[in-house]
Amino acid sequence: MLACYHCRHQHRPVNMCIWFTCAPTQGILRAAMEEGHIHQAACPHPSCRLPIAPGHATALLDRQAASRFQQLLAQQHVNTDPLIKW
Repeated sequence: MLACYHCRHQHRPVNMCIWFTCAPTQGILRAAMEEGHIHQAACPHPSCRLPIAPGHATALLDRQAASRFQQLLAQQHVNTDPLIKW
């Protein structure tokens, strides 16, 4: 288990940076999802700024938001992968 450096709640480990957060990261994820730019969601710790891993995102979000995150992630992949053409 890892402790959030912000609230100290314990969470199961997923692929993420060492600056695990929950409340600030949820806010960052929700804002990025509203803007449709999930690729810009990054760790809130000033010395890190690594992209938030999909496993971390889905572990922090409720079921509906996690589903939306996965849809945006798939859409982003389709839009940016040069090997996928319509």
